[in-house]
Amino acid sequence: MVLFEYMASISNVLPASEARNNFYTMLDEVNTKLKTFTITLRGKVKAILISPDELESWRETLEIMADEKLVKDIRKSQSEVWRETLEIMADEKLVKDIRKSQSEVKRGKFITEEKLLKELGINPKDLD
Repeated sequence: MVLFEYMASISNVLPASEARNNFYTMLDEVNTKLKTFTITLRGKVKAILISPDELESWRETLEIMADEKLVKDIRKSQSEVWRETLEIMADEKLVKDIRKSQSEVKRGKFITEEKLLKELGINPKDLD
């Protein structure tokens, strides 16, 4: 029931009679505008109209969430990324160098990988 409540909170809620009268428009909007429609009957959620891509996304998410080991691995990876990010942010010189590099890229002061390899005499095919 929680999924239905969530979907109702982010979608257009309409009674079944209105959904019936606007069905083809709803189909178009679900597929072209990524809209979601919650259809009610006598005030209770009876159906949710979503695109096939959205349904597949929900299925994949549920499949991942059902795999306890995978969820644990994902959480561990997220934790490691946060730890590494904090370590980087704590290194003032590194942060300063990153900001300097970002500024230089914005000003066009950079060399492409292709040009660098050429200057170093490295054939890109040798890197594969």
